Amino acid sequence: LAERLQAACQIDWPQFASHVAVGGPQHFAYTATCTDVAGKDDVLEFVETVECMEGLSFTADEKYNALRTVAGILHMGNVEFESGGSSQPEGAHVTNTDVLQKAASLLQLDAQSIASVFRSKTIKDPMTKQDILMARTVEDAQYARDSLVKALYSRLFDWLVKRINTAISRGFRDDGALKIGLLDIYGFEVFDVNSFEQLCINFANEKL
Repeated sequence: LAERLQAACQIDWPQFASHVAVGGPQHFAYTATCTDVAGKDDVLEFVETVECMEGLSFTADEKYNALRTVAGILHMGNVEFESGGSSQPEGAHVTNTDVLQKAASLLQLDAQSIASVFRSKTIKDPMTKQDILMARTVEDAQYARDSLVKALYSRLFDWLVKRINTAISRGFRDDGALKIGLLDIYGFEVFDVNSFEQLCINFANEKL
């Protein structure tokens, strides 16, 4: 698997793995709730995913940037906050700045700017039209962190869909040429007792 991964990535995998500092799923808040699924081999599926990217002619930079972004998202989810208290009333503060620095580096963002966004928010006074700076609570900061991560993940997903569509449509014309559309419906199942989450998944799939 290591040889297959190295061949598909076209990057120095050991160096990359060291740079992104990604361990097992138990090390990250977003993945720690489920670290093992019976019958699933995460390593094998990851290798196959990277090989698919190679088969779709992803460049080495495209693969590197996609994986780097996912790693940055995982690290960002581990950023923690504490209240400034009476001595620092300007808002929530990041307690593990080293984690924020790692996430920011992987996402090619400025860590201080991100910390500032987590610390306070700007709203516009409807009467005076002036901007007002409001300190965030710890809960607000956590919400801002998760919102940022969701936006990043969504944009990465959209880019992947566009990139894959470009790869599989290469050579086709837009003048009525036949095309094949692919739809992957995830998690459509019927149990004796469906959870609310499964109900939502089934409903979304029905709409699709």
